[in-house]
Amino acid sequence: MALVAVLEVDLRALFAEAPRRYPVVKDGAEQAILKLRSSSSASDLSSNEDILRIFLTACGVRNTKLSVIGLSCLQNLISHDAVEPSSLKEILATLKYWSSRIEPLALLMALVSFSSLVFSFT
Repeated sequence: MALVAVLEVDLRALFAEAPRRYPVVKDGAEQAILKLRSSSSASDLSSNEDILRIFLTACGVRNTKLSVIGLSCLQNLISHDAVEPSSLKEILATLKYWSSRIEPLALLMALVSFSSLVFSFT
């Protein structure tokens, strides 16, 4: 499945899973879906900060389910070279936070993303 299709599925999952407590995630996912449809390649995605921003926002909420979806999407963006080097500091801070958490799935996603990030930018 192409990156754009995978990200759209994940954005729809974020939209569906975001309860009323997280309208910023729900609204951001909806906006990102619209922007994603106009992107055709990883380079288009890397220049679109809004798509990365919603995944970072999802990682920052106190809802493990949303955060795991966000981490999965970050890992997909990283492995497809769809992030700008200027975003690395924020991505690394997010991954560092989740690598210190107890939730096993979130920890695994953070570690896999770290690995992908290292290989993408070396």
